[in-house]
Amino acid sequence: MNEQEIRETLASLRAEIHELKLAPEESKRLERLVAGAEADLEQPRPPEERQGLIDELSLAVDQFEVRHPRFTAMLNRLASSLSAMGI
Repeated sequence: MNEQEIRETLASLRAEIHELKLAPEESKRLERLVAGAEADLEQPRPPEERQGLIDELSLAVDQFEVRHPRFTAMLNRLASSLSAMGI
């Protein structure tokens, strides 16, 4: 996935977050993850800080996998793409 595709995935994730019936704390957490990924696209952080974002995205994938498979697939693609780009 190139940077433009990642940006499109982030926009899709934001829209999906608003469509899902999530608890407020879940929505805030996911919005924070999306914002973190957007910030890393604009200004990459040191690798040790980036790894935290990748780990949190992976954890979110595990937590939402059964309840929201489409959303989980987008999160998984994003985590993989960011990791592959070194973000």
